[in-house]
Amino acid sequence: MSDSGRLAEDGMQDVVDALLPDIDIRDLKVPLSIVALDLYSGRKVVLTEGSLKDAVMASAAIPGVFPPVRCGSMLLCDVGMMDAIPAKIATSYGADVTIAVDVGAQLEPIERCPTAVDVFLRLGDIGEHLVRDYTRGMAGFLIRPDVASTPWYDFSDPDSLITTGRLAARDFLSYRDSSARSNQYDE
Repeated sequence: MSDSGRLAEDGMQDVVDALLPDIDIRDLKVPLSIVALDLYSGRKVVLTEGSLKDAVMASAAIPGVFPPVRCGSMLLCDVGMMDAIPAKIATSYGADVTIAVDVGAQLEPIERCPTAVDVFLRLGDIGEHLVRDYTRGMAGFLIRPDVASTPWYDFSDPDSLITTGRLAARDFLSYRDSSARSNQYDE
């Protein structure tokens, strides 16, 4: 395993090019922060300016799967295993409400871990799940689109995933509105 990623960056680049405009993050209508991990410093990096496409490529560069992305003096990759729901960063902006979106799968029990590689991979899954549980509580609200049946690497039907996310957001807003209305009558 001498490559920095098992898959070529071209496939992910094609998806990013098809879905996103080539603009600076600062020029978006809604403020956006993209979180990545700098492999050199070992620190989280919050990208709020520069190429939107490059930032998304860096944030999606899953270690060992896609190669990390060079950004100035940094080598950036996906921070998901360390902080899949960066709610702490989101709450630091001081908004009245912070909504997190969790697209991670549930941790399912397994029956075997026969090799050292299996043990290592399982520990990664467990660690990510524990961090996800911890950081979920930092957001005011949580939306969980039902995307568990879609493998994390399957971008063949982005419209379906986007629709699933929109439906989950609508369900959340409907539930929140109905809860707020019933709380008004309880007083």
